[in-house]
Amino acid sequence: MNNNTNNEHLPDVSTAAANWLQFTKSLAETGSSIHARAAASNNPPDLTQVNESLLWALCSGLAALPHIDRNRPQWYPLINSAVRRYNVNADTVYSVAYLHGAGCYRIAGRRGSVFMVNLQLHSGDPGQEAPTALLIDINLDDCHIEADGSFEIIFSSKRPTNYSGNWFSLDPANDKLFILLRQIAYDWLNEIDAQLSILSLDPPVDEPHPNRQTIDTQMTEIAAYINGSTSAMMNVIDVQHSRSVSINAVQDVTTTLPTISDQAYTHGVIEIDDQTAWIAEFVIPTNSKYWSVQLMDSFYNALDYTYHQTSINGYTGRVDPDGKVRVIVCNTDPLVANWLDKGDYPRTMIRFRWFGTSHPAITTKTVPLAELNNHLPTSTARLTPAQRQQALRQRAMGLQMRRRW
Repeated sequence: MNNNTNNEHLPDVSTAAANWLQFTKSLAETGSSIHARAAASNNPPDLTQVNESLLWALCSGLAALPHIDRNRPQWYPLINSAVRRYNVNADTVYSVAYLHGAGCYRIAGRRGSVFMVNLQLHSGDPGQEAPTALLIDINLDDCHIEADGSFEIIFSSKRPTNYSGNWFSLDPANDKLFILLRQIAYDWLNEIDAQLSILSLDPPVDEPHPNRQTIDTQMTEIAAYINGSTSAMMNVIDVQHSRSVSINAVQDVTTTLPTISDQAYTHGVIEIDDQTAWIAEFVIPTNSKYWSVQLMDSFYNALDYTYHQTSINGYTGRVDPDGKVRVIVCNTDPLVANWLDKGDYPRTMIRFRWFGTSHPAITTKTVPLAELNNHLPTSTARLTPAQRQQALRQRAMGLQMRRRW
């Protein structure tokens, strides 16, 4: 028997192995570069937090980059409760689809009952350090939706002939576009996420399979994606922390972040020990459609919000009878409804989001944890240990029923 009969159909193992070696080498070089920059910063983070962010960036890159085909788009996971990097909103599941401007694409699905569905068309690449350019910002509820909750949206360079439905234009000369999909929930346990598909209407769906060598080419982009997206995040951190603001205070940082239209951001750095509590007080603006607050570590990873109460929003947060919301941050559960669990992190970041309004006035202070009740109204909402456990179970259930992957 001739053992070489079918060799011409076998992959070049040595080339594939070399590509894999180069891939792993590029990951190591990228990680070393990011670690060096983090360690040299004015406020270096716990470098384990850097590793967490890098691993999550790798997960996002692996999920999408080896398989991107702008003629056969699909929704890839970006950040969510399983990938808690880059200032992820605890209420939001983020996905991304890649397009080119000369294509014609149809997004179709069912609205569901999730609080908000937002689609943004960007020019650029979510894995590059340079900021992307926001081209179109769409609240799905501003589009035509059928009585049964179904909808469709067309993206193309020209409106299709005789088409009067939801349509948004693409620049046919732009080969690097992506749609960022945000699904924002208030009541995690009961709201149902929207279902969305995306298809190109140009080439036949059953075109030949992509060249298998493409995976080797696109695999080399993963390290660049990790480096670019992490560097972009670190740039934002540097800008925010270059402003003159005291530790344990907060500031408006809306202009430093890519955002949904009409959304404002408040940011602060909290440094307290385990015998201290941090208190924020504010009045919800009357025109606010959505608000939330959550904790992050010092490298912008959201603290685990599936099994720990590290975030609250306008649905779960309690307003005191005097009209103020009081948020408590500390390590030990004081059984106050609006408690945020900082765990054993000596340094955390706090992020408020406001939709439909600007950043409101917020007062902050630190107090001895043993004296916390002396700084709260007696009418402030409190929980029993059993009620806290029930609330935590509902968090975990609600998040696990959302689409993440």
